[in-house]
Amino acid sequence: MLVEQLLKLMGQKNKANSFPVTLPSDADPINVNTGNADPATGARQTTGNTTLASILTALQGTLNVNSGNADPATGARQTTGNTTLASILTALQGTLNMQRVAPGTTSYDVSITSGQSIGASAALAGRSPLRLIVGAAWTAADITIQTSADNATWADLYDAYGSVYTIKAAASRSIILPVADLIGINYIRLRSGTPTTPVTQTSGATLSLITQVL
Repeated sequence: MLVEQLLKLMGQKNKANSFPVTLPSDADPINVNTGNADPATGARQTTGNTTLASILTALQGTLNVNSGNADPATGARQTTGNTTLASILTALQGTLNMQRVAPGTTSYDVSITSGQSIGASAALAGRSPLRLIVGAAWTAADITIQTSADNATWADLYDAYGSVYTIKAAASRSIILPVADLIGINYIRLRSGTPTTPVTQTSGATLSLITQVL
């Protein structure tokens, strides 16, 4: 079907719609038409002619590579270089690495020393907490969170309903943290107990906050 259409366009088919036909040689001219139709006749307007040989030469030649920026004066795309079809094919025949490599995790020491209820602060630097690991020495208490923008002024973390954000903790636990709840925190530190009822850790509590860039 495609061959017949090409032959029809080149005027090589006979009236009986039969074969054989004579294909044009490399030197035979081929009309090159624009996409604009003649307003009077509706026919495509011929703008020039070329030959099969010249088309092949052009395809084996170079292609302009344009930037995405237009010339302020003319609006035309600005040519930034050129390349050959061969080099394009070479690039296309290469390999693409489509594997997404997951970023590594970072652990922060946010332990609470003996006799204290608030632990060391951690600068998350764009990372989000994923898990909290509680060591073997832990005086029974829930854990609450304080956050800060500058590591100087601290505020207790509450949820959208006005309740203190609380983590149910116990000794020797690895606790999953809801990532969406803790995105965008600059500095963080943990409290043993609640803002109104802090609990002193009698033996020192080892706490590790596992984070990851999302």
